[in-house]
Amino acid sequence: MMGKKGKALSFFLVVCFLFSSNSARAGTLFEGESIETGAGFPAIYKFIAGDKDKPLLVMVPGAHHSARIFYGGHKGAVPQDFVAHWLVKKGYNVLALSYPIGLADPAIETNHPDFNVTAWGKQAAELAEKAMKDHGLKNDVILLGWSMGGKIPSSAYKAMKDKGLNLDFYIALTATAPMPGMIASGREFPMLDSGYAERHSSFAGWFKQVAVQGKKEGHEIIPEKIYMSQYVGDISIGQQGYGQIYKDGKFVTDLIATQQDMSSHDYGNFPLVGVVAPSGRGDSRHAIVDVASWSFYNANTIYKRYLKGNKVSPAKLSDAQWQGLLDVSENIGSRLLERVEGNHFFFVGEDGARATANAIERIERKVDAVKSELTTHLGVHIQ
Repeated sequence: MMGKKGKALSFFLVVCFLFSSNSARAGTLFEGESIETGAGFPAIYKFIAGDKDKPLLVMVPGAHHSARIFYGGHKGAVPQDFVAHWLVKKGYNVLALSYPIGLADPAIETNHPDFNVTAWGKQAAELAEKAMKDHGLKNDVILLGWSMGGKIPSSAYKAMKDKGLNLDFYIALTATAPMPGMIASGREFPMLDSGYAERHSSFAGWFKQVAVQGKKEGHEIIPEKIYMSQYVGDISIGQQGYGQIYKDGKFVTDLIATQQDMSSHDYGNFPLVGVVAPSGRGDSRHAIVDVASWSFYNANTIYKRYLKGNKVSPAKLSDAQWQGLLDVSENIGSRLLERVEGNHFFFVGEDGARATANAIERIERKVDAVKSELTTHLGVHIQ
């Protein structure tokens, strides 16, 4: 039998092992990152303080990317190459959230193949609330989604509304709207042993676009090895919007469930959307389509939330009010649009990152102007 000294030594060795194991896991995090739980799922959480009188800008990434694409942080990274740096300089409080992602150099140790868009929105709301409470921020949120992050605005709006948070507006950063057919419905992906979707063949093409941004800057922004191990990874099928969902341990095609999860047709539960789209040919679909697709949602927000939701009778509006309402609805797309030169990663690299931060600031002013006009035209306060 083991004596007291032997038991004490064994206990000490176990503690040392656990400590070293935890340290190894923590070592996969960049400076300022932590793992936080929202909606029952883990996220890589990075808060960067700005001016307490400015809104909290919550940023969620696109397909198979960690939110590090917004703020960098790897060894040798230049902060000015990432958009978060310029947003904080403008005073915004930035909260960058990586949904559950299986990186080759893992930060999140567990797999969550059942994570979907509804949970994604709830996670953003819960962790936004945490950041506000922890840092004494005012109750104003701007939500930004890049690429696949276009699936999140309605689920996040509803979750934030339930928590009493004011989601001022959403920024579609070259983001795909959640309407059916915007991406290839019915496209199927294999399932990995982790339960995540297998899309490794896409990683090289994404990195080429990052490398193009680096060539514009005259230096490498993210080395390929670091990008492949710490910026891109495996994620759930349910976030992606192609029609497959995770059910009973396998992928099944269910287009209706996918649309319901994305709130594709829940037109009364979207925030206003400002669009930051590319101006060049390198991301042609988003350059051509984004302004029109998000204008459709904005027009429905004006009608469903602001007119019908406030029980405003069109018959009781003056001719000037009615015409003003029509003018805003017809021109909402071009009014809430900003363009930045570059490919799908135009916000990476100092010139694009700075230009994107400037565009976001201008969109905030434009949204304020639109809401002020709608308040006048409808005769009710639009927040």
